[in-house]
Order: sequence, then structure tokens, then C-alpha cells
Amino acid sequence: MVNKQPDGLIVSLPKLESLIDKSVPKELKGALFNRDTFADARDRQNFSWDIFDSTHSRSLEVTVRRNPTVASARKKVRYAETEIANDHLRRPLNAFDSGPAHRVPGVADECVAFDVASINSVNGVAGDVNYYTQRGRYLECRVANVDISVEWIGLNYSKPWSRTIGSGLDRASADQVTQAVVRSIAAVLA
Repeated sequence: MVNKQPDGLIVSLPKLESLIDKSVPKELKGALFNRDTFADARDRQNFSWDIFDSTHSRSLEVTVRRNPTVASARKKVRYAETEIANDHLRRPLNAFDSGPAHRVPGVADECVAFDVASINSVNGVAGDVNYYTQRGRYLECRVANVDISVEWIGLNYSKPWSRTIGSGLDRASADQVTQAVVRSIAAVLA
């Protein structure tokens, strides 16, 4: 149950871990799981799942933040739409590339999505010191005064234990994953 004020503002976040876990793709079962234990769970919850094996890599990161107002949550969506989307950051480490944002109706109060690529990713082959590009989708949404960020990226190697470049996640399946995660959270917050 969500604790809300009479005006609909969410006062504190419910425990979301088990709920989100139900919407995590089956291919992440057994993946390395991390949760932010330092943040106040009433205001912020952050979870990530990572798997690197001989055939593919996958990374799912989910962040849910309670904001003091609806306006401040809207600012987070606008920031993703205008600053994170369509960004072509190239640095020696943590290189990031993103495509243009577009609105995604019917998932939450408001959502924007865009393609993302993490340029400096490692693969699961022991001794391979090369970096590869994981590709996927980023979805930033708002439910009342809560903003939800979901990033789902991956790389399929061209063949098991290969050091040659493979392919990133396709847009349609990546959209299904990111939207399923947000819908599971939005249903509880509504």
C-alpha cells in the first residue's frame, strides 16, 4: 500500500524490490543483483541486474525517486528528454551515446524513451581486454511526484566465446522490458 496525501502526492515509496523482480526478464535470473542500501528507501530505491557470460551481456538498472512535488518530478522527465537524450558524450571512460527522445503514452502519467549505447563495455571472455558497445533503451517516466528511470542494455556476441562484435538489443524487445518494469511500479503507485 502506498502512503499518499489527500492531494495525491506520494509521501513514501513502498518496498519495490520483490515487485520489480517479477518484471525482470527471465534471462537475468541468476544475474548479479545490486541494491542501493545507503539511500532512504522511502525516498529513493535503486536496483541493478548484470550478467556477462559466453554468449551475451545484459544490464538492467532501475531507479525510483520520490520528489517533493509533481513539478519537480516533471523536471526529471524534461531533463531526460532535453539533456540525456540525443547526447553523444565521448570520453575515454564511460562513453555514452543516446538517440532522440520520443513520448511513450499509456505507461505512466508521462514517459519519454530513447536509444542508448554504452561504449566501454567488457565481454565475458576471460583475457579479452577489448571494449564493446552495449545497446538498448532508456525510459524515464513520472507517476504523480515519483520519477522512474529504467535502462536496459545488452550485447549478443556473434558466437559463444567470440571476440568479434555482435549486436545490441533490438528496440521492440527493449521497449517491452523497460515498459513492463515501469508498469509494474506504476500499478502500485497509482
